[in-house]
Amino acid sequence: MLNTLQEKFADFAASFYDWGSGLAGKLTESLRLAHLSTWLGRRLSKRPAILGVELFVALSLVVTFYLLVRPTCLPYRDGNVICRQTFCYLSEHVNPAAKDQIQLTWKKRLAGPMLSAWLLDVKFKGQAAFTDSELEDVFGFYHAAWLLLLFLILILFRKDALFLIFAVFGGLMYNLTDPIRPSYYLPWDMPAMFFFTLACLLYDTRRMWLMMVVVCLGGLFKETCLCCGLLILLGEHWPWRKRIAGFAVTVVITFTLTELLMALYGVKAPMLSMNDANHFSDLIRNTRLFYNFNLLFSLDVRHVVFVNAGSLFIIMLLPWRNRREVVFKLLIILFVLAQFFCGIIREFRIWYELLPLGWMLIADTLLKDEPMIQEHPVQASGVNRVLKGSYWMMIGALSVVAVGVLILAKQLPAQPEERHLTIQELIALAPKGDVTAQYNLGQAYENGFVVKKDLAAAADWYQKAAEHGLSDAQNSLGMLLANTRKDYAGAEQWFGQAAAQGNPDAQYNLGVLHRSGLEGQRDYELAAQWFQKSAQQGHVNAQEALGKMYFVGQGVNLDYIQAYKWLKLAQLQGDKDAEDELKTCSASMTPDQIATAEKLVQAIQIPGK
Repeated sequence: MLNTLQEKFADFAASFYDWGSGLAGKLTESLRLAHLSTWLGRRLSKRPAILGVELFVALSLVVTFYLLVRPTCLPYRDGNVICRQTFCYLSEHVNPAAKDQIQLTWKKRLAGPMLSAWLLDVKFKGQAAFTDSELEDVFGFYHAAWLLLLFLILILFRKDALFLIFAVFGGLMYNLTDPIRPSYYLPWDMPAMFFFTLACLLYDTRRMWLMMVVVCLGGLFKETCLCCGLLILLGEHWPWRKRIAGFAVTVVITFTLTELLMALYGVKAPMLSMNDANHFSDLIRNTRLFYNFNLLFSLDVRHVVFVNAGSLFIIMLLPWRNRREVVFKLLIILFVLAQFFCGIIREFRIWYELLPLGWMLIADTLLKDEPMIQEHPVQASGVNRVLKGSYWMMIGALSVVAVGVLILAKQLPAQPEERHLTIQELIALAPKGDVTAQYNLGQAYENGFVVKKDLAAAADWYQKAAEHGLSDAQNSLGMLLANTRKDYAGAEQWFGQAAAQGNPDAQYNLGVLHRSGLEGQRDYELAAQWFQKSAQQGHVNAQEALGKMYFVGQGVNLDYIQAYKWLKLAQLQGDKDAEDELKTCSASMTPDQIATAEKLVQAIQIPGK
C-alpha cells in the first residue's frame, strides 16, 4: 500500500515538473528571455541566476539601510540637529536665514543640499510644513537611493559584486555604533562615495572622458572627489600631456561650477576646506593634525583601524603589485593624509569614499591567481620585489613621520580636561579661595555627596562662590534660600545677579518668582520677559512657561503662533507637559497658523545649538 502511494506521488511530481518546464519554456520563448539571458551573460560576464541573487541582496540591504538611517535626521539627545540642518536648509519650507548657520567649510557643498531640498519641495508641495515622520521618509529615501545606485554599479562592473555589497554594507554599519556621539549622515557623504567609486571603476575600464565628467559631478557634492583627478594625472591610459591637460580641465570646470552654484545661492565660502586653517601654511600649526595623531595612537575600541569594516587598515598592509595598484594606493594615501590634516579621523563618515575601493583592492589581492583586471597582471618576481620594497619604504617613512608628529603633539600644551576632584581636595582648595571648589563643595553638602548633608554649610560655600561672581553658585544659593528658608527676597537678589550674567536657569527662576508673586506682587509682564531670555537659550521649562503665557495672554499679548512655537520647542526636548499643552493649543489654531508656527520652529531648530 505504502509503495503504491509513493509511486503515485513520484509520478505526479514528475508530471508536474514536465508541465511546469513546458510552461516555463513557452513563457521564455514568448518573452524572449533566452535572448535576454544570453545578452546579460555576455555583458556582465555572469550567469543570470547570480545576477538575480546580487540584485535581491542589494535591494534587501538597501531597505535595511533605509530603516536604520531614517531616525538620524531627528534631534539627538544633546539637541544636535546637524543631519536635519544640512538636509533641509535650502528647502522652500525652511527659513532662508537657516543657511547662514551652516558651517563655513560646508557651504560650498551645494549639490547634495540642492537635491535633498528639491526632494522635500516636490514631496511636500502645497504644504506649509512637514512633520518629523515625513522628513524621516524623505531623508531615508535619499540616502538609501544613493546606496542602491552604488550597489548597481558594483553589479555592473564587478564579477565579485556580491562580496563587495556585503563588505560595503558592513563598513557603513560602523558609523551607527557609537552610543555617545550622534551618527551623521550628511547629504554629500553617500553621493561622494558613489561618484568616487564610479570614477575608479571607469578608470579600470579605460573610459577616461566619462571619468572626468564623473569627477566633476562628484566634486560638486564634496571636494574630496577631486582626489580622483589623480587617476587622470598618474594613470597609464593617456600620454603625459593629455593627462596634465585632462587633470587641469577637470579641476577648473569643477571650481567654476561650484562658484556658479555659490553665486546662485548667495553663498560665500572658501573653495577648499581646511577647517581650522585659513591658509596652507597654517596646516602645519593646525591643532587638528596633532589631535588626529593622538587619536591614531590611542587605545579605544572605536578606533580608526576598524573603520570601513577594517578595510582601511588592511589595504595599508597590502603592497602594490602593478601600475594600476600603484595609482590606486597613491590615491588612497593622498586621501588619508588630507583627512589627517583637514578632518577628524574618528568621524567615520569621512572615510566612506575609500570603502568600496578598499574592498575592491582586497578582493583583487585575494584572487591574485585569477586577477579581476586582466589588463594589469601581477608583475614578474624581480619587478614584484622592487614594487613591494618601494611600497614598504614609503610606509616606513610615513610611519617615522607619524611618530615624529606624535612626539611633537605631546610637547604642545595639553588642552585642559575636566576632572572631578575628591572631597578631600575640595575641602583643601575651597578655603584658599578656589571659586569652583567652593561651588562644588556647596553641591556636595547640599546633596550629601560623600559628606553628611548640611544645608547651612552648603549655603555658606555657595555664598562664598557667589560673592566672587560665579553665576551657577548665585543661582544655587537663590534656590537654597527660596526652598529651605523661604527667603524669597534674598533669592530674588541672587537670581537677579546670575540672570544679569545670562544664566538661563537663574533667568527662569526669576521668572517663576515674578509669576508666582512669592517675593511680593505678581508681575506677569516681567516674568514673561525673563522666561523669554531663558527660553531663547534653550531652557526647556522656560519655553513651556512662555508658551503657556502666550496661549492665555498672561503678561504678553495673546498669540497662538508664538505659543505653539515655544511649546513645540519644549516638546522637541522631551517635555511631556508641553506636548499636552501643544495639543490644546493646536486645537485652537487654523492650519495656516500652525504652518506659520512650524516655520518659526524650524528657523530656530534647524540651525541647532
